[in-house]
Amino acid sequence: MRNLDDYKIKTDVLSDFVSKKAIATTSLSEELTNQKLLGISDEVLSTYYTSAWKFVEEKNLFDAQDSFMFLTFLNPFVHDFWTCLGFIKHSQGKFKDALVSYIMAEMTNPDNPVAPANAFQCAAAIDELEFAKYSLDLAIQLCKDKPEHEELLHNLQKFVSVT
Repeated sequence: MRNLDDYKIKTDVLSDFVSKKAIATTSLSEELTNQKLLGISDEVLSTYYTSAWKFVEEKNLFDAQDSFMFLTFLNPFVHDFWTCLGFIKHSQGKFKDALVSYIMAEMTNPDNPVAPANAFQCAAAIDELEFAKYSLDLAIQLCKDKPEHEELLHNLQKFVSVT
């Protein structure tokens, strides 16, 4: 069992981070993220993710949203963080916010059709029909030749004649 201190952001690291204005002056990359700047290991980040997902399972969307926003701050290059944040916003009817999260999810994993499929739904809900059609077409294209996305492809193809 790990010590609770292993999961805390160390105040001396945080103070140094803020005093150097690292947030404002550092260009983030996959190699240099706020997670790394704050000294948070991948193992601890995974624990944060597990805790955030428990909020989703408990339908505690307020805390889930805050948790996934924090995770995207720590490492904006993790596809699942953006997808989960989009899912939460989507389920709350915050379609514009969800759309932004799904676009970020697509950017972090452009081969995964789930984000554009969900972006299609959000764009359609806010009458952004051109973007909805683009997202639908992209999601369908990404589903092709991927047996694991066969059901999603089938569901998306139902909308082709409607758009």
